[in-house]
Amino acid sequence: TAFAYAVPYFFSEEETIRVAQSDLFPNPTSTTSTITLTETTAEMEFQLINPKGQILSIPNTEYNADLKCTTMNFNTLSAGVYTIAAEERTWRLVVF
Repeated sequence: TAFAYAVPYFFSEEETIRVAQSDLFPNPTSTTSTITLTETTAEMEFQLINPKGQILSIPNTEYNADLKCTTMNFNTLSAGVYTIAAEERTWRLVVF
């Protein structure tokens, strides 16, 4: 039956993909603030995408190897929902 073929396909232990749980805080945040992304690496390149879909620059980014986190300082962001993207991860940032 088809079920006999599907079970090994979906439950195979040959290939396991693990993505680290990563948090963004504080979220929501104010228009002038510092945010932190956890479980990041020094090699990650971040993109900040505004509500209109435009890619904005992230002027101040600092990686902390001991804590495996990245801190970003934003001088002025308009209120809205932003997307921060890096590699295969995305975070939603709410600015009020």
